[in-house]
Amino acid sequence: MGQLFNGAVYNGFALLAWSVLYFWIRYHDAWLTERERSLRAEALAHQARLEALRYQIQPHFLFNTLNAISTLVVERRSEDASRMIARLSDFLRLTLSAPVSDLTPLKDELDFIGRYLEIEQVRFGSKLRVRVDAALDTLGALVPSLILQPLVENAVRHGVGARESGGSIAIEGRRKGDMLSLAISDDGPGIGDAIDGVGWSNTRERLTRLYGEAHRFERTSSPLGTTVVVAWPFATTRR
Repeated sequence: MGQLFNGAVYNGFALLAWSVLYFWIRYHDAWLTERERSLRAEALAHQARLEALRYQIQPHFLFNTLNAISTLVVERRSEDASRMIARLSDFLRLTLSAPVSDLTPLKDELDFIGRYLEIEQVRFGSKLRVRVDAALDTLGALVPSLILQPLVENAVRHGVGARESGGSIAIEGRRKGDMLSLAISDDGPGIGDAIDGVGWSNTRERLTRLYGEAHRFERTSSPLGTTVVVAWPFATTRR
């Protein structure tokens, strides 16, 4: 009788243990599925926000360019206005035909910013002087697409455009250890700390979302000019 009771108890515990294990496995599988779904949704939301930040740049730039064209028309600089419209058309064609990507080689980003500066060159002529100095070993490094455009646009607006005599803009790229460092500087009159437009805030948020704390964003300004330095881990392939 005792053996029968002990056997029943043993079998009962075994059945209970297997039942607990079964439900735990079912729960764990369900938890993993839900976690994967949550991570996928979070990744999609993250990507959507990055794309929204990237697309925020274009309307801002387009508004400023159309405003510049309007100014040229009012000033009866019809030839310059026509040239700027032609350059804008080429720029937009390049933008719309390029594949959508969150990262692009620095060489392509510099080519893109060169097209933008061609537009500004129509407006400022010889008053806008540009120097690009990117080390050869940085040209293949991946950078966030359109990361330079709002920073260079701010340099044009607050540096070159703030002085009657115009000014200079320098774009430099260097590899410093395991980081890619880009510096955009102008020799304008400097800016106040209160100025923090779309370009700077957009850049900060994009870098934070892409690299977390593994990035730098520094802005220094004085009556001799303004410099913005951005940096993030150096990479030539997606991880």
